[in-house]
Amino acid sequence: MLALGSALPQSAAVPPVSVALETEFAQTIKPLTDKYCLSCHTGPRGASGFNVDEYDKAAQLLVETDRLQRLIQYLKTRHMPPASSTQPADGERIQLIAYFERLFSAGCDLADSGRVTIRRLNRVEYRNSIRDLLAVDLADVDDFPSDDVGYGFDTIGDVLTISPLHMEKYLTAAERAAALALPQPVSRVRQIDLAKIPLPESARMAEDGFVFFSNGRAPITVPIELEGDYDLRIRASQDAGGPDPARLILILNGTPIEDIPVKATRREPVEIELPIRLKKGDNVIEVAFPNDYYQATEGNRPQVDRNLWIHQVQVAGPKNQGAPTSPGRDRIYAGITGRDRAAAGQILDRFALRAWRRPVSPGELERLLKLFDLARAQGENFDESIQIAVTGVLCSPHFLFRVELDDRAGSRDRELNDYELASRMSYFIWASTPDQQLLDLAREGKLRDPAVRDAQVVRMLKDYKAKSLAEDFVGQWLQLRKLSEQEVDPSIYPTFTPELRASMIEETRRFWTAILQEDKKVIELLTADFTFVDLRLARHYGVFSSTNDWTRVKLPDTRRGLLTQASYLTVTSNPNRTSPVKRGKFVLDNILGTPLPPPPPDVGAIAEDAEAMAERSLRERLEAHRANPTCSSCHNAMDGIGFALENFDGIGQWRTQDGVHRIDNIGTLPTGEKFTGAREMIRVISAREDEFTRYLGERLITYGTGRGMRAADECHLDSILEDTKRRGGTLTALVQSVVASEPFRFRSPSPAE
Repeated sequence: MLALGSALPQSAAVPPVSVALETEFAQTIKPLTDKYCLSCHTGPRGASGFNVDEYDKAAQLLVETDRLQRLIQYLKTRHMPPASSTQPADGERIQLIAYFERLFSAGCDLADSGRVTIRRLNRVEYRNSIRDLLAVDLADVDDFPSDDVGYGFDTIGDVLTISPLHMEKYLTAAERAAALALPQPVSRVRQIDLAKIPLPESARMAEDGFVFFSNGRAPITVPIELEGDYDLRIRASQDAGGPDPARLILILNGTPIEDIPVKATRREPVEIELPIRLKKGDNVIEVAFPNDYYQATEGNRPQVDRNLWIHQVQVAGPKNQGAPTSPGRDRIYAGITGRDRAAAGQILDRFALRAWRRPVSPGELERLLKLFDLARAQGENFDESIQIAVTGVLCSPHFLFRVELDDRAGSRDRELNDYELASRMSYFIWASTPDQQLLDLAREGKLRDPAVRDAQVVRMLKDYKAKSLAEDFVGQWLQLRKLSEQEVDPSIYPTFTPELRASMIEETRRFWTAILQEDKKVIELLTADFTFVDLRLARHYGVFSSTNDWTRVKLPDTRRGLLTQASYLTVTSNPNRTSPVKRGKFVLDNILGTPLPPPPPDVGAIAEDAEAMAERSLRERLEAHRANPTCSSCHNAMDGIGFALENFDGIGQWRTQDGVHRIDNIGTLPTGEKFTGAREMIRVISAREDEFTRYLGERLITYGTGRGMRAADECHLDSILEDTKRRGGTLTALVQSVVASEPFRFRSPSPAE
């Protein structure tokens, strides 16, 4: 359970609390809280602002559900009462927890569906949406400002702010995406390098080109990618001599095509442009000089020498080439062959429906067509005009933001319409825009049908796009993204390489996907006896693999599930050693959902100098650290879990020694269960299957809805757990239950609405 602030104001209506609950509170619970809590929580300066004297009735606690939730949590983790205070007997602690949980359940009819803040697409969602709309992988999003994180995820509306830099990046990215999806014919100018032309003996190179000083021809080879119409451009001049100008004959692939008199001088050459048709492949254009004239000096008559100069040769085109084919063009046009305004309206109406995730109004469509009209009026062709209108669609807030408008004034909660539900489902499972099947079901009003919705969840989880759950949800829940930046001391762990780091991350993704697609139970994330390895990871684990490809293997007895995978074990270690504290805290925070309060200031650190490390094991140094009563309540909860994992070093390799010290892998849970080693610890934790399933449901719905869970949502999380168990307790069932839950399918209006 996670307390995230007050769920209900003090003035909120309190549901009737049964006489039995009030009587039990007065006769049994209040005396216990007075006995064990008053020493810290009394008067206006009570710890955490909690004055036990103020609570005479159970209903008063029920109003402050966040406080009641923390009370249950801290009793379970034995954080309260603090270690320095008198402790309740185990039976009394169990009695208090059971009562407060029953009291909490009594307030479930106060729980609303929660309000999701309008939010922009994060970088992953933006890139995936562009991919699915336009068949374009837009790596430009890596240059976008980083997304902020709230409640552990970058999907949270309250922190996904937008800045002027975002808008600049969105405009640039939209223009680039539209251009890549609708590529235009490429007309380029090929500049012929005259110095590379094989000149005949009748010609020679000069500073400003080459000159024919006698009759001859020079071949120019031009490679062409696309057959079509081109322009041949030649700059030429002559040295005049005799009664006629120099002649330039052009020969294309052996056929003379033009005989041009050149009268211009070298001071002012003539620009010749000739349309030609070129085939795909090598084309040979020959320039020939057929009418040389020479008269030597004789008496007073000067020498006369007619020569032909070629200063520049260019080939430009192709011209009037049809637009290149592309997957993006096929998706945007999708069979519409018309090239008029009516066809543009059909294309934009359908594209905007997918991009904006809802039907487009006539007024909105007309505004998009005005972009098309403006481009046409400025001389752009049909494709270029559609490209500009598509850019407008992608720059719209209707694409950049996920909008759910509360259009029923006075309604406390409302069910999402089918299009809004389609959008929530697709961004939850795919981190992308709804596909056509989801939109068709939304148009038909079928998506809110439970059977249809469940079937769609199964379909979506089998789609390749569901990899986003492994990459983005799991990557944040299990902190795989942090592993990408984890510092590891190479002098202590020389086998740790960037490639091994990547293999660790990929293993966890493949493992999650297998549990999901094979319809295995949620708890098998912790207990499964298999994993996936490449040759690098197989060597790291000491398991056999005959191939460097990824393969499924059975784990040795020392390993089971997520908690013995190298990704988790590495990300919860220090650069130079293991950290039982981090590993234990990770399990409490991210597996059991029982986070501890932040550490008090100035708690100090364990001894890390060489002498201390040689004299005492890590366990002994931690035990000395938690001898401080200020530290003991939290460390007693965390360290025992971490000690059970000490056979795995800082990068997840098996060991029996830590330097000169033999590993002591005996540990305990905060609730008192004892175990030896990772296998027993996992067995004990997996016995708390409901807690793990419930917390994973909380993580999934936080990620999927884009808001943090409040204390008022605890009843919804209970419902998700029960629904998951009813469906068989599989990971697929949990995803279906999250999608079927009230916080996912409903929303509460904001106070202003």
